[in-house]
Amino acid sequence: MQVNTLRDITAQFSGRNTDVFIESHLPQYTLELETLLQSVNTVARNFPLELSPAQVFIPWYKRDVGK
Repeated sequence: MQVNTLRDITAQFSGRNTDVFIESHLPQYTLELETLLQSVNTVARNFPLELSPAQVFIPWYKRDVGK
């Protein structure tokens, strides 16, 4: 991941710019973040389907107002 990409994602999600102090640490953080995301992706691909969480169904109830 590029530093500019991380900076843009941060601004888009939080609506704020990164702090000046944090700017100097972004290159190292981007390296570690990419490794973390790759690890999560590997675990997710190897996750047994029978252990996946059950889907939650929440029915929509239509309420008659005024009755």
